[in-house]
Amino acid sequence: ASAEEQHLLDSRAMYVTGNGKDGREGVKSFMEKREPRFEGTVTRDMPGFSPWWTTVETGVRKSKL
Repeated sequence: ASAEEQHLLDSRAMYVTGNGKDGREGVKSFMEKREPRFEGTVTRDMPGFSPWWTTVETGVRKSKL
């Protein structure tokens, strides 16, 4: 991916996670001067565009020599 493509992906991920339940809890806890109580998990709360990569075949290939 190019630097621009990576920037666009990072921006999208930050937007989605920042506007989620844990993002709101982070701001609220900061304003209330308390420790945050994050409840999100990777398996349950990944953005809808995940996975964003394509699978690359890395198996052993028969030599053409």
